[in-house]
Order: sequence, then structure tokens, then C-alpha cells
Amino acid sequence: MKKKWKEKFPIKCFFARYSLTFLLVISIIFLVLGLFLFFLVLFDEHFFHFSFKINLELANQFGTLIQGLVGTIFGIAGALLVAITFLHQSLINKKSQIENVFFRMLDYHRDNVRNIRIKSYKDYAKKGVEKIEGGRAFVLFKLQIFDLLKVVQELNTDKIIDETNEINLAYMLFYFGIDKEWDSFTNIHLKDYGKVMLEKIEQKHLEIIKNKKKNIGRTNQTVLSAYFRNMYNAIKYIDENIYLSKIEKYQYIKMYRAQLSNSEQAVFYF
Repeated sequence: MKKKWKEKFPIKCFFARYSLTFLLVISIIFLVLGLFLFFLVLFDEHFFHFSFKINLELANQFGTLIQGLVGTIFGIAGALLVAITFLHQSLINKKSQIENVFFRMLDYHRDNVRNIRIKSYKDYAKKGVEKIEGGRAFVLFKLQIFDLLKVVQELNTDKIIDETNEINLAYMLFYFGIDKEWDSFTNIHLKDYGKVMLEKIEQKHLEIIKNKKKNIGRTNQTVLSAYFRNMYNAIKYIDENIYLSKIEKYQYIKMYRAQLSNSEQAVFYF
């Protein structure tokens, strides 16, 4: 149980999130205590009276008491405030580093999108367009997924697989592609969907290529692997960071999500 607790709430994480609050509360307590003792001593009947004569002995005792007791408490409070200032500045520096790394990952995301180049499909692209580049490629990705899902649903009349697995299979075919030479691969990764279903999909794929000149079984893993890997690492980097609050994490992820076009979000959904 102790091991699980440490894994879920590591000491470093706890210290990073709550050290400033803890020190601030303690310093406020010492300040209030110091002020309380100061006025308590000041208005004590031994020191406080309306005589305009100064008793040097009492004045000496008063100064010693204030310096020894109240002064020590204020000194502790001051030291805690200095520590708070140092930790706050350190936290700001940490968050600045986090922000710099995150924005570099956003730049990588935009670079990944800009560098995407795929061969267009006859039925998908405008006339005369042979290559699609950048964010427009995701429009074709989305259409390819929808075509694959339609094929899977048409061939799954006997309900060999359920609706969820229809979607899973369509995306795996989109990502890894359809190729007869990949029997060893499909037997390992797609065996749960049934050999009969996969053979039907291969035949349907060849028919579509022949009749519609549309390669719905083209692999996209080479193009999208770096794209999704960077996305995963960026979100994980923010989510697991111990120096960010939940609100700050949410704002960073919203910033990343704002970079995605509608077609990118559709592909990401699958």
C-alpha cells in the first residue's frame, strides 16, 4: 500500500505543488503571533502607564523582551518570506522552461503537417492534382477512413465483428494498409478480426482499385507515425509535469488542440 501511495503521490510532486502554500501559511502564522505578542507586551500593566517619566530599568527590560521574543518570531517570518520569494522565482523559471519546450513541440507539430506529401486519389483530388501537401492531406485521410469503414460495414453483414471493432479495423487498415504480401503481418496484428473478413477486404480493395482507380488500402503509417508520436509526447509532457496545476495543464492542451483542423480531429477521433 505504501509503495502504491508513493507512486501516485510522489514526495517531489507534493513538495512542488504545495511548498509555497505551506510556507506562506506558516509565515502568516508567525507574523500574526509576533504582532499579538508585541501588543500584548506593549500594553502589559508593568510597561504601559500614563506617566510621562521614563523608567530606564523597565525600558531596558521591555527592549530585551521585544528583541528576544517578538524579534525572533518576526525574524523567522522574514526568513520564511525570503524562502517563499526564492521558491516562487524558481517555480516561475521551471514554468518558463516548460513553456519553451511545449512551444517547440507545437512548432514540430506544424512542421510535421507542412512536410506531409501524399499522392492524391483520382476520386478525391481536384482534376490535374497529383500530390497533396500539408494540412489538405488530412482531408484525404478522413475520406480514406470513411471509405474503409463503409467497406468493412458492407462486408460485415453476418456481424462477425461488432460495431466498435468495425471502427478499429477500418483505422488499422488505414494506418497499416492493405497488401497481399503482408500476410505474416496481418496474421499477427489483425487475426482477431477473422481471416475470412480480411480476405473479403483484400478482394474488395482490388475491385475498387480496378473500377474506381482509388487506392483505399494505401498505408499511412510512415507519414503519420512522427505526427502522432510528437502529439503523444507533447500531451504526456504537460500531463505528467509536477509544476503545473490542472488549470494550467488544461490551458496548454487547449492550445495544442487549437492547432488541429477539423479533418485532423476526425482522423484523431478514429
